[in-house]
Amino acid sequence: MQVRSWKPLAIVAIIIASATLALAQNEPCLTGAENPDCGIKAPFNPPLSDEKIFQVPNEIVVEVPARLKATKVTVTSGAAGSQNLQQIAESTKPKKAGHNTIFTIAIPSCTGIGSALQVNVYSPKYPYPLTDSFQPITCKQQAAPQ
Repeated sequence: MQVRSWKPLAIVAIIIASATLALAQNEPCLTGAENPDCGIKAPFNPPLSDEKIFQVPNEIVVEVPARLKATKVTVTSGAAGSQNLQQIAESTKPKKAGHNTIFTIAIPSCTGIGSALQVNVYSPKYPYPLTDSFQPITCKQQAAPQ
């Protein structure tokens, strides 16, 4: 009976773990979507005011670096500080623009909007969405033009 040594397997496991760690350190989005080096941008139109007023109707144009291979973007909302957020909008039909993938989400009214908004970017590369939070906010319907 031949007994195999565990040492070659341990060396392979260490090499794989080291390579995985090195790749992870090169992806700035792992520290959060709000990290400027991640490259995810989610500007509001109109933008948030200095008083954190979110005016509706609003359009959120989410720019995601193509390297992330994003497939969907959702906007969720709820109470500030809460983990219980409800989806209020989503986009699954992106447009390619150079090295970015662009998702456009329309928010027509304050219905379902609490004191926090969260933009969630989904990619098959990650087991969880990359998120960017905006809180506290106050939603306000824009006056209709006269």
